[in-house]
Amino acid sequence: QPIDDMEFTKKEFERAKAKQAAKSEAPCDLQCAVSFCKDIFEKKCGLYGLSFSEMHLETLTDQLFMKATILKRRLTDRNKSQRLGFAFFEGVRDEFAAVVNYGVIALWQGGFGVQSLVPEAPIKFYMDQMNAALSLISDKGDEYGELWREQRIGTFADMIYTKVRRLKGIENQYRAGALTKEDYHKFAGDQYKDMINYGLFGVARISEIIDVLLLEMEEYETDEEEGYE
Repeated sequence: QPIDDMEFTKKEFERAKAKQAAKSEAPCDLQCAVSFCKDIFEKKCGLYGLSFSEMHLETLTDQLFMKATILKRRLTDRNKSQRLGFAFFEGVRDEFAAVVNYGVIALWQGGFGVQSLVPEAPIKFYMDQMNAALSLISDKGDEYGELWREQRIGTFADMIYTKVRRLKGIENQYRAGALTKEDYHKFAGDQYKDMINYGLFGVARISEIIDVLLLEMEEYETDEEEGYE
C-alpha cells in the first residue's frame, strides 16, 4: 500500500525489525547496503568492462551532481502530500546506489582511495574502498552510534548535494591554480568518501522502507486469501 510520507525514523525502524523478526529476517544494515551497491557495480563491469576508466574526474563529479540533484528533487523538494509507492522507493534506492558507485569510480580514477593490493582488479578495489568506508563509519560510531538511522532520508540527499557542490568548487579552485595538488587531493578525496557514506546510509534506510512495504503487501495478500476461504 502507498504511504503518505517517507521520513521513517527510529520508531518505524523498530516496527520494521519487529515484523522481520517474526519472519526470522534481519533488517538491512550497512553490509546489506554494500552488497546491493556491489551487485550493481559488478553487473555494470560485466556489461561495459572498465570503460569508466576513460572518464575524467570532473565528468564523474558532474554525474554525481546529476544524481544528487535528482535525489534532492525527489526527497526534499517534492510535494509532501504525494502518496509514495513501491516503485518510487526502488528508484530512490537506485539513485543512492549510483552515488556510492560513482564515488568509488572517482576514488579509482583520482587515486584517492585506500591502496588496493590488486589495483587492476576493479571488484577487489571496490571492496577495499567499501571496507574502508565501513571502518570509518564504525570509528565514528563510537561517538555517534547509529544516529544516522534517526535522520530524515532527505537529509542524506541534502548532504550529498552539498558535498558535490563543494567538490565542484574545489575542482574550479584547483584548475585556477588556487590549490596545490596535495590540498586538492585531500579535499576532493574527503568529499568523495563522505558521499559514499551518505549514499550507503540512503540505501540502507530506503531498503528498510521497501522491506516494510513488502511485508505489508504480504500481509494484505494473506488477509485477502483468508477472506476468500
